[in-house]
Amino acid sequence: MTTGAGQLVSETLDHDGGRQATAYIFADATQAVGFAGVGQLISQWGDLLNRVTWAFG
Repeated sequence: MTTGAGQLVSETLDHDGGRQATAYIFADATQAVGFAGVGQLISQWGDLLNRVTWAFG
């Protein structure tokens, strides 16, 4: 459970014509991360995200 307030962080990314992305940064360490996206290519992220999970998990 988060005991303090986190913060929203927004950045404009260089790719895709300068797309803006916003993320909520928790004040305490997180136990899980969820990913969301728009478009048909997100299904291809599964293998990459699984490899990252094992590298840092």
